[in-house]
Amino acid sequence: MLVHYPDLFTPQGVEAIKRDLSRIPPHAAELSSGLRTDYRRVTTRDFGVGHNWIIDPIVDVVVAANDQAYGFHIDGVAEGLNYLVYESTGDQYKRHIDIHMADLNSNRANRKLTYVLQLSEPDEYEGCDLVLDGGADAGMPIPRDCGGLSIFPAFMAHEVTPLVRGARHSIVGWVHGDAWR
Repeated sequence: MLVHYPDLFTPQGVEAIKRDLSRIPPHAAELSSGLRTDYRRVTTRDFGVGHNWIIDPIVDVVVAANDQAYGFHIDGVAEGLNYLVYESTGDQYKRHIDIHMADLNSNRANRKLTYVLQLSEPDEYEGCDLVLDGGADAGMPIPRDCGGLSIFPAFMAHEVTPLVRGARHSIVGWVHGDAWR
């Protein structure tokens, strides 16, 4: 259930993204519920408005992937994106799904698709693989090509394995739609 687009951004584009987003003050990422502080170890910089040059090409590709592979009802982006940096040994995000359970069967926008833009070269880090849990791609790390975009349903369980060495930079976000049917 994974759709992957290699080379969405050029190496120069990736460096421009990292340079631009590094100006945003970082903070420790938390679960949206605020519970289980041991579940996620990564630094994030949240962004949205004013970064359309990053967001628009991503959303265009995600919409096309939805039309070709998923067919979900989507309305657009309803929350900011996260620029994530895993840089300390052991940084990780344990197995989870990206759907907010409180949003189901409500009038709030529901996350439909998760997308991850890889901003590090594969040899810049060890470990820290994003692994999907389900479908034909179960147990396989997503591609690590720098500038590549991976897309999968927000209800698919996944994890980021512990970082062993180096640093992994990525952008994570979601497209939303009305309640799941």
